Amino acid sequence: MALSKKELEELKEAIAEATDLRVKPKDGKYGDLGRKVIEWATKQNKQPKLGPGGVVVDVDKLRKELEPYFDNLPTHIKRVIFVQPGPDEYYIRLPAERLVGLSRRIFDLLDKASKKQREEIHYYYPIPGFYKERYESGGTKPSDGELLDARVGDYTFAHCA
Repeated sequence: MALSKKELEELKEAIAEATDLRVKPKDGKYGDLGRKVIEWATKQNKQPKLGPGGVVVDVDKLRKELEPYFDNLPTHIKRVIFVQPGPDEYYIRLPAERLVGLSRRIFDLLDKASKKQREEIHYYYPIPGFYKERYESGGTKPSDGELLDARVGDYTFAHCA
């Protein structure tokens, strides 16, 4: 199978838009980010100032605080909410409607693309490198503690779409 020229152009545009919408930690920073989140969660490090409902009062200040961990912190994000369930709660965090819609369209088109088109586009489901490292090492690298830190960083900021 192969994509038409129109579908190929649509795919490239969707990839560009989805890339702009994603909050993506820098490679190699997932563990550091995860440790920061764990400190916030366990009250070992002060969380940003929060208003009612866990809304961050100063998003620009938070953006500055998180700069060392991210390739991009999209400027379209104007509101950030901190949530932490209690022992008798569970939160189901839904992905952003636009992003999950774009991702579904991207991967539907990629499934139709020829091998040559896929190689030309060179886009794959975005999975942080530490997962590959763990798999290829037979489960020894990163260490279990480092893996926990990296996964917390990934899961806290991932859109999963």
